Amino acid sequence: MRLSSVVAWLFVILVGFGTIAPPEHVAVAALIVAAAAVSAAVFLMLELYHPFEGLIRVSSAPLLEAVSGLSKP
Repeated sequence: MRLSSVVAWLFVILVGFGTIAPPEHVAVAALIVAAAAVSAAVFLMLELYHPFEGLIRVSSAPLLEAVSGLSKP
């Protein structure tokens, strides 16, 4: 629910800027870069919600090594 609200607000903001901005190459490029940055951020948030599965996988080896180091006297 929260993520869909954030995406909806960002959509409204980018569409608002797109309708107000003059149709120049720099303005269009800035809107494309902004949309790509927002979509990359949302992708990272969704991907790191489950860090041990998916496209970006975090290794559990450092955590296991730290836990085994704590158990040694």
